[in-house]
Amino acid sequence: MSALTSLCRMFARPGHGHHRAPALPPAQPADPVVGMLRPVEALVNDTAWCPVEEVDRLHAFLATGGRICWTCRTVTTDRTPPGGVE
Repeated sequence: MSALTSLCRMFARPGHGHHRAPALPPAQPADPVVGMLRPVEALVNDTAWCPVEEVDRLHAFLATGGRICWTCRTVTTDRTPPGGVE
């Protein structure tokens, strides 16, 4: 047996085949609050009255009956804006 073969057997890992890399765990967001702000039950996006900014803004209307302002992230549970018609 040659010296090179002896060194390879001493320092080489066992097994000589193609192996799959271990599966990586799913990536986690940098901030856990990011997942809570995402409206997963949104039905539609449309403009509506934002009570915080007091102007019409883009909202995500939820299946639960409320809406979330995309600008300030305010959750509004009433469906009709004050003094407005739905």
